[in-house]
Amino acid sequence: MKSKIKNTDKAQILNLYYQKLDNLGLEFELQTVETTFGDTNVIILENNKKPQLILVHGFLGCAPFAVETLKGLEKHFKIYAIDVLGEPNLSDTYYLNPEEKDHSKWFYEVISRLQVYNAYLVGISLGGFIGLKGLISNSKRFKKAFFINPTGVVKWNFFKTATHVLLPSILYKKFYDQKYLLKIYNNLYPKKDVLLLTFLSEKIKITDIDAYNFPLISENEAKSIQTPFYIIASEDGVIYKGEALIKKAKKVYHSLQELVFLKNAKHNLSKKECKIVINYILENTNTER
Repeated sequence: MKSKIKNTDKAQILNLYYQKLDNLGLEFELQTVETTFGDTNVIILENNKKPQLILVHGFLGCAPFAVETLKGLEKHFKIYAIDVLGEPNLSDTYYLNPEEKDHSKWFYEVISRLQVYNAYLVGISLGGFIGLKGLISNSKRFKKAFFINPTGVVKWNFFKTATHVLLPSILYKKFYDQKYLLKIYNNLYPKKDVLLLTFLSEKIKITDIDAYNFPLISENEAKSIQTPFYIIASEDGVIYKGEALIKKAKKVYHSLQELVFLKNAKHNLSKKECKIVINYILENTNTER
């Protein structure tokens, strides 16, 4: 299907991608996984004596920023950080249709070719949607899952998303006025980061944001999940409120073990909040810190 990436020239995005990867200061391997939907890039943080952990990033994102969010987990897990197809990263620009079973089929192909078994799973925003879809069809491959502000549980707050993200994105792409970019950034992120701001600017320029229209996971799908999982929800979410996410998750997800509510947190977490999440994951995977 048509890609969300409008401009085939991703040179600037890729430069920023590698810059962030280098800034992490971690040893890694890049692996290309061939799927029927397109080539998928995976960052592998080697720790072969530790349990496997799959990490999936959020909207308009890439694996290096997801690794940075949970930096420290690589000491305790062998991490596979996946670049989602159709996003501004090293994977192909093929658009995975959320109305079909594209995400779960693609995800299954990736983890099966990586030979992932009995692993842990962490999904951030869009990565939460992909992770939940993965648990619906491939639950036996995972011990436990952790989802940070997952998409697909509750409907987006249309008014806030439109006024704080979609409209400023349209205006920024038209006029390249920094005030529109800063409005988006300040509503989604807790603290200014020059590299992240530059990355946001470039990915808005080349991405068709109108293509982001995700359905809710049905109650039947939710009830079919067998894998124990946990949800971390931000209170101050522009995309959706944490309270609404928690209320709906408690109602329909029978394998949900626990919910963490991060008061005053934005959709993307601060370093302090990331540390809370890292410790929470370690505690619930019986991993020594």
